Amino acid sequence: MAAKGLNARDKNKKQGQRGGSVTLLAILIVLASAVAPAMMLVMAVGMVPSIVLLAVGSRDQRGAIPSMVALNLAGVLPVLGTLFERGVSIQAALSLLSDIYNWALMYGAAATAGMLMWAGPAVAQVIIDMQAQSRRRHLEKLRRKMLEEWGGGLLAAAQGTAAVDKAE
Repeated sequence: MAAKGLNARDKNKKQGQRGGSVTLLAILIVLASAVAPAMMLVMAVGMVPSIVLLAVGSRDQRGAIPSMVALNLAGVLPVLGTLFERGVSIQAALSLLSDIYNWALMYGAAATAGMLMWAGPAVAQVIIDMQAQSRRRHLEKLRRKMLEEWGGGLLAAAQGTAAVDKAE
């Protein structure tokens, strides 16, 4: 019972920390919107895939949200750099947002993150399977080499030891 209460308390504490960080993020967004509305306009439009994943994504995939945010931000930053080169104004931001290549850059980076989240586990599984097969072939080669060197008596002794262990 005590362990269950501790887990519930820890869960509530984590939820409270998450709520505090969301509140802090909201305050920073409001302040940044007041100081640099053109920059926040580009950020708001460009970061839509990350915002959607934050809203509807499951908490089971621990790396999905940071990966999406990082790659999405990597696609938005060059557009922000261009905004700073042209002068930070709403007119410059709207001009950048009217260019289809900027949209492709911002959302293409987010699409890359989505593709990695979708294909990453399958690729990792293939690599792990290949490593396991390679290790198995290596161990079978060692087994054959030992049998050649020690003869069939080694196998009989090993099976006898296994039979004794099972009997106990």
